[in-house]
Amino acid sequence: MASLKCIHCHDPKALSEMSKDSSDRRGHKGLCKICAAKKQSDFRATWSTEKHDAVKAAMLVSARKSLYGEEGTKHFEEQRRLQENKCDICKQEMIKACSDHNHLCCDGRKTCGKCLRGALCDKCNRGMGLLGDSIVNLESAIKYLKKWETQW
Repeated sequence: MASLKCIHCHDPKALSEMSKDSSDRRGHKGLCKICAAKKQSDFRATWSTEKHDAVKAAMLVSARKSLYGEEGTKHFEEQRRLQENKCDICKQEMIKACSDHNHLCCDGRKTCGKCLRGALCDKCNRGMGLLGDSIVNLESAIKYLKKWETQW
């Protein structure tokens, strides 16, 4: 029966006791399943929620800067502050805030920074985008909802 030596505990282990890794030529990691689980558990214990949230926030700021530039990021933060972290459309608190821009000016995700509008929650931002940022489509959607609201 084939076996491998765990690089952590140095015990010889049967292949069934080793962690699998399809990228490794042997098909297994150097760690046995017990040591791999302990390593993961230790990592989770040291990686606090606050640390995770701080890293996630820093990544969002970095991503926003790459999409909207320094000025666009300042504009977004100012809009968010003025709106008291509430969506400009539904007025709900923004859990995932999005910087809305006029897609008629800049097609796609990246913007020139001059066509930035308010801060929206993810749902409202997606809704606007799916309706093509079109006033005609939005008005048509309102008419549709009003037409059917009395049916029930």
